[in-house]
Amino acid sequence: MNVEMRKLNPNETYCCSIHEYKKFFKPSELHVSFGIQFSRDEKENSKFYHPKNNSNNIIILKMCVCKERINRFGYKNVSYVNFFIIPKNKFSEILHEKFIMDILPEIRKFYDLHKDDDDILNGGAACLLVGLSNCEYHFYEEAVYRP
Repeated sequence: MNVEMRKLNPNETYCCSIHEYKKFFKPSELHVSFGIQFSRDEKENSKFYHPKNNSNNIIILKMCVCKERINRFGYKNVSYVNFFIIPKNKFSEILHEKFIMDILPEIRKFYDLHKDDDDILNGGAACLLVGLSNCEYHFYEEAVYRP
């Protein structure tokens, strides 16, 4: 598993730790990124990645699942999961426990459902966004074209 992790400020957190994540996924299944290539500003991230820009959801996770292959540009398409930085004051211990007990298993099911999909035939990778709003988790599925 290729894991990249951005150090957090004292007022920031992730929805789970790498150890909690590893309880549900094998080391070689996904490329994992904790806060890399994203802004520390959750509003900016949510506006950019959210399918409905008028929502108040905070995007906390994005997963894209595709069959591993070399694309026409010579790059390797791989499945990945990105964990976004969350302000600690918006993510309680109760939400953390709910994420570990309820949401991670659902993310695992999504991965298992789509890991053998042919992204050429399906028109892209299957992606899942997890948002948080008013102490409730929301799932958004989308297909992303990958050449």
